Amino acid sequence: MRNQLKIVVLIVTYLSVTLTACKDYSDCTKIRTGKFYYTTKLKRNKVEVYRSDSVQIETDLVTGLVLRSKINWESNCQYSLRIKILTEDNPDSQNQKYVEVPITIKILAVEKEFYTSKALSILGDRKFETIDTFYYNKNYKP
Repeated sequence: MRNQLKIVVLIVTYLSVTLTACKDYSDCTKIRTGKFYYTTKLKRNKVEVYRSDSVQIETDLVTGLVLRSKINWESNCQYSLRIKILTEDNPDSQNQKYVEVPITIKILAVEKEFYTSKALSILGDRKFETIDTFYYNKNYKP
């Protein structure tokens, strides 16, 4: 009986230590706001992302290109972006025309130092899909 009690105590101790050491990083709500980074696939430029609950601003730290988007959260792990893109080559024109490009983002995994998402956009008859990793560790270096 005494040995069985020792085994039960050991199992309970092991489980409590294991469960408290393994934090749950699957909560998508932790990425609704904050500062993130990703690296472009083609040129490997580092892009800084600032996100509030309803706005996202992406800045390519190499080219200086800034994209501003509106965010609509559809669920805890899915949102849509509406990126405003200038349709004219002359940004100094007083008659600037913008088009909003819709993109659906689905969070695939949330980990301790990064999260992975899948982006889907349909423009005309073309479908664009990509999977990216966004880092929220301030010390991220590509």
